[in-house]
Formats: sequence, structure tokens, C-alpha cells
Amino acid sequence: MNCRDIDEVLEPYIRGELATDQTRAVAEHLTGCERCQAAYEDTRTLVTMLLDAGEALQPAASMVPLASAPPPDRTPIRVSRGWIAVAATLAALTVASATLLTVPALAKQVPLLPVTREIAALEADTAELSAQVAELEVRLAEVDGEQVTLVETEPVLDAADNTLAQEHAIAFVRAMYGGDEDVLQALATPALAEHIAEQPTDYLREGGVVFAQITNVAEHEGSYWVFIRMSDTVEFTDSQFQLNIALERDGSGEGFLVSAVEMDA
Repeated sequence: MNCRDIDEVLEPYIRGELATDQTRAVAEHLTGCERCQAAYEDTRTLVTMLLDAGEALQPAASMVPLASAPPPDRTPIRVSRGWIAVAATLAALTVASATLLTVPALAKQVPLLPVTREIAALEADTAELSAQVAELEVRLAEVDGEQVTLVETEPVLDAADNTLAQEHAIAFVRAMYGGDEDVLQALATPALAEHIAEQPTDYLREGGVVFAQITNVAEHEGSYWVFIRMSDTVEFTDSQFQLNIALERDGSGEGFLVSAVEMDA
């Protein structure tokens, strides 16, 4: 047999479907031909991958001639060398893709693949989220006599002023639910106090209030802000809402006054 003949019978040889004399001839050729030995190994691997699992393939483990009964009476399934090359490419890509998905460190070395870009984007999102989490500290604190979860971010005021602003915001909310219009006006800037006098129902609430969470003071567009999550005993009994309270320094520069109140769900 020559190399071309071997190429034609490698698959049935691997599947054990050749007659005994053909099997011996193939084995003898493979023993002395490195080129066909390599083709044999490649074909054996690919045939094993392509055969249906139900066929229980038993590829030849060596090139020793088979001394077994005559092959079964069936037409062998032949896979052309061209299709084997295509299958090899697809198999390599499949294995490579699976490897890249399960081993991100390897994927990052192949920057042109979509999976690599996805990994890079996820890492960037994770880093950004980690940075945001690192800036937050949540703890239980007492603010103006209220036990409330305190969310601390990067401070913009010293500790004393931060506490003073939080207490002012809590007092304003208490006055809203206490129905005390005079106290509301006293805690507000002149402009807001005037609006409270004109539209008191926009600020006065009924029932009790339960404080769930408060932030430390943030600064935005020249105002200080405190964000309070809460529920009440009338309108929001089964859910929470948020009041965004803007504050400004009072005339003395030592205290705060509420300049605006916004409600978020």
C-alpha cells in the first residue's frame, strides 16, 4: 500500500472494519511511514469526536494487526479528508471558545474576540461598582433621638456640622407629620417659609413617621442635601419613599435652614 491507499482506508481501519489482510497491510505501512502515522493519529481523534455517542466507538489503540473475527457486514461510514479538515477547524474553534469562556485570563490575551471585549467590560463595571461600594459605609446611628440606618459617603462637612444638618432635616420632617406649621416656617428659609404659609397642605402630613435611612450631607449646586428614606402610618404603610431635603447656612453661618423639599418614590 502507498500513502494514497492508506488515506482511503484509515477510517475503516480505525473502526476495525477492514479484512484481516488489509488490516495487516495498513499496520505494516504505518510502522514505517511517519507521514501516515501522523494522519492516523489526527483521523483517529477526529473520528472519535464525530461519531455518534451511541455507536460506542472503540478506535484502534495501536498499529498491531488485528487477529479477530471477520468485520461485521456493514457499509463503513467514510469521512473525506476535506470534511475532516473542516471538522478539525470547527472542533478547534469550539475547544478554544470554551477555554476562553472558562479561563478569562487566557481570553484577555486574544483582544479581538467578542468574548474578550465582554470580559473587559464586565471587569470595568465591577471595578466601578467596587469603588462605589468602597465609598459607602452603612451603620445604625441615633440622629436627633431617632434610631436610623446611616449611609455615609465622602464627607463634605465636618462631623459636627454634618450631624447638625441631619438633625435639622429630621426636625423638619417631624414638624411636617406633627402638623406644626409654625415650626416648619421657623426651620425654613424665608422663601420656603413664605411658600409654606401660602400652601400649607403641600407640607403638612397626617399620621406618624418611621425613619428607615438617612445619608450624610452631600453638596450640589451650592446647596447641602440630606436624603431620608421613610414610611408613615397613613399613606405609605407598606412601602417606603424618600424625601430629598435641601439646606442652606443660616444668617449666623453656624446653623442650617431648609430651602427645598422633594419627594421620590
